[in-house]
Amino acid sequence: MTVFVWFAAALAVHAAPSSNLGSEVYVVQRGETLSQIAQRGLIGLSAAAQVQRLNHIGNDRRIPIGTRLLIPRPLLRDDPIPATVEGVHGAVSVAASGASRPLAVGDKLVEGALILTGENASVRLGLPDGSHLSIPSNSRIHLDRLRAVVLTGGIDRQVSVQTGGLESQVTPMTNPSSRFVVVTPVAQSAVRGTEFRVAYDAAHERASAGVLKGVVGVNNPKTALRVPAGKGVVATPGGLKGPLPLLPPPALQPSSAAQTGERLHFGLDSVAGAGSYRLVIGSDPKVEAALVEHVSDRPEFDLPSMPDGAYYVKVTAISRDGLEGLPAISPVMRVRADLTILGARLSDAGTEFSWASPGETPATYRFVLVRRTMPDHPVVDEKALKTPRFITAALPAGDYTWTVFAERVIGGRRMEIVSDPQSLHVP
Repeated sequence: MTVFVWFAAALAVHAAPSSNLGSEVYVVQRGETLSQIAQRGLIGLSAAAQVQRLNHIGNDRRIPIGTRLLIPRPLLRDDPIPATVEGVHGAVSVAASGASRPLAVGDKLVEGALILTGENASVRLGLPDGSHLSIPSNSRIHLDRLRAVVLTGGIDRQVSVQTGGLESQVTPMTNPSSRFVVVTPVAQSAVRGTEFRVAYDAAHERASAGVLKGVVGVNNPKTALRVPAGKGVVATPGGLKGPLPLLPPPALQPSSAAQTGERLHFGLDSVAGAGSYRLVIGSDPKVEAALVEHVSDRPEFDLPSMPDGAYYVKVTAISRDGLEGLPAISPVMRVRADLTILGARLSDAGTEFSWASPGETPATYRFVLVRRTMPDHPVVDEKALKTPRFITAALPAGDYTWTVFAERVIGGRRMEIVSDPQSLHVP
């Protein structure tokens, strides 16, 4: 698979890889005449005459089977196709025909729609060929063109990134007349099937394209580049910079895998050459629907609280040129499950041990009591307690240690928190 990316700042822009970039090829089938072809898939009766002259056809009723007709793209009839909203989080709206409304799963969008995502908001769109667009927070994306070419069966799509970013997963196009183009104010990307990212930073008039799968061809009047997966290009009005290696994915520090505090804190291993870091939290393993999105100039993030649950965190390092690096995705458990020991109360009838474990998810507890002189032989080892307390019979005099284990299961993942050992003296 090959991706073709053309940067538009003082560049000649081409569409799809073809010998004649302004035309499509149609192969004549058995029994077809030029009039029949025109009625089925061309615009207007005069289109047939133009195709006849362009292809030097003497008799339009006797065209040999298999003849390859070169047809200018403006003469081809096409029909609109929809983009379907597959997932939406946060404040996402669409503006079309002078009106604005919130987006919801299942909505159908057509060309001309302007999609706006707010802070910590995202939306995922599906296209009829199985391609997907993921729009992160603080973005303005315009659906320029969503069309199916009637005669050739090709799908023609063009999307503009006015601000923010766009992540695209493009189904490989076997039909030569299909196009998938992403445009920014200084860059245009035309692809044949791959996974890539395009972003535009309006403040710096800088666009970037990073390829995760496939190959990218980049050219301007003076330079032609071939950029493999794992590399990218930065474009400004002054020209191109690249190909540049995408920064490696930063590793999530082990202490970040279990988020038990009131706020969320994530630490990353620093990456050489990084100017900033991006962290996205989602509930799906590919983090296609962002619930939280944040950029930090340091390899650490301090974020507000979230509901208990099983999440996935995607992290990337961003170069000082604004090119986002390769991603790393890690599972993370969020559960406010700090154990607070309330104490032990002695009485003639027995000893009551109590503790507290705040959080939204029900917990089960294990209570272990040992003599300090015999730590490997529990006096009590009670499991699957449903309430945060345990009462023993009267204990013999001596020194003891007791420990509480709190276990929660979230999203099929098990989390256990262990209290510090607590001392108890029975006179």
